[in-house]
Amino acid sequence: MSSSPSLLPSDTNTLSTSVLSPLHLAKVQESHVEEIVRKMKSCTCTLDPIPTALLKSHIPTRSPFITKVVNLSLQSGCVPPALKVAVIRPLLKKPTLDAEVLANYRLISILAFLSKVLEKVIASQLKDNLKHNILYEQFQSGFCSAHSTETAVLRVTNDLLMTADAGSPSLLILLDLTAAFDSVDHYTILLERLHTTIGLSGSALKWFQSYLSGRTACLGEIKAWMRNNFLQLNSNKTEALLVGTLQQVQSPFITHLTFDSQVIPLSSSH
Repeated sequence: MSSSPSLLPSDTNTLSTSVLSPLHLAKVQESHVEEIVRKMKSCTCTLDPIPTALLKSHIPTRSPFITKVVNLSLQSGCVPPALKVAVIRPLLKKPTLDAEVLANYRLISILAFLSKVLEKVIASQLKDNLKHNILYEQFQSGFCSAHSTETAVLRVTNDLLMTADAGSPSLLILLDLTAAFDSVDHYTILLERLHTTIGLSGSALKWFQSYLSGRTACLGEIKAWMRNNFLQLNSNKTEALLVGTLQQVQSPFITHLTFDSQVIPLSSSH
């Protein structure tokens, strides 16, 4: 998959980031990496060279290598392409739904273990920066320490009861967004918000741009199966179709796929 064009916002669009403490991606120590790995689930992806449980049981000898990869990514502001490959698996949204209906599935991206370690290192530094600059939304419950859907419900319930005790009724409106996460514009709006609202710039913003661009689905197993069965790809008759909402399929960050050294253009058919 081709990398996206440069989408780093210009400094002229900065709002008031000068009052914020900028996020500098700091090198991590082996002890910190070991702590992160020990707390992670022992889930293994088919992309992992060794089982995660085995890696965790020998983490003192493996942490120097993992730490070096993580720090090189932080210093360069670049996520290695191998860590942006995912195995895509369909999962029923609810066990009671009809398994024959494709709309009842959601796609799960399963990343290599090392990729998840890198994500947790970055998430830790970003959260510390958000907390230091008091950038969390006042009523945010998601992705906040000691907060959850339960705390959100408790807050709303408390507000309703307090208002009722004060002698006033309340109108509660529950809004639901269709495919909210999938419809997020990662490549323009999200990067712009990270720059203007959060205050990311330089190598930190470059890292997030690298993280969000050039991601692929795993075709390695198909390639291996074809090779083992002496089959050759006919690139002239191979097509790729981007499926999604009108806004999603018009996004310019994907232009073609590369499979077994063959360039596969995206079809414009709908």
